[in-house]
Amino acid sequence: MNAEIKAVRELLASLPGTDSMSVTEFRAFMDKAAASRKLPRKVSVEKIDADGVPGEWVKAAGVQEDATILYLHGGGYVGGSAAFSRQWVAYISRAAEASILSLDYRLAPEYPFPAGLDDAVFQL
Repeated sequence: MNAEIKAVRELLASLPGTDSMSVTEFRAFMDKAAASRKLPRKVSVEKIDADGVPGEWVKAAGVQEDATILYLHGGGYVGGSAAFSRQWVAYISRAAEASILSLDYRLAPEYPFPAGLDDAVFQL
């Protein structure tokens, strides 16, 4: 198994159950976890504004210039962030040899459906 894919699987398996947390507790948990995670070596992160939606480009060294992935973090549209997902997005970038655009779409309940989905739709 590829080392980067193995690292992503281990990160996901290490997360505790969040079913009984309130939205506030869930977000606090994710923020705390994000602050404790370290990026792998030779990965750059550039914060950006994607047509009014905050996000970041995550690029591992050696990515193919014509390879791009749009990454939408998990969290059921009520939690999660580009920061929370940054570490495993970095591993995915390295494994896929692609630049990754990770978005901080709007979250419910402050921004009800379809706000988060609307943030992820780009007109080409």
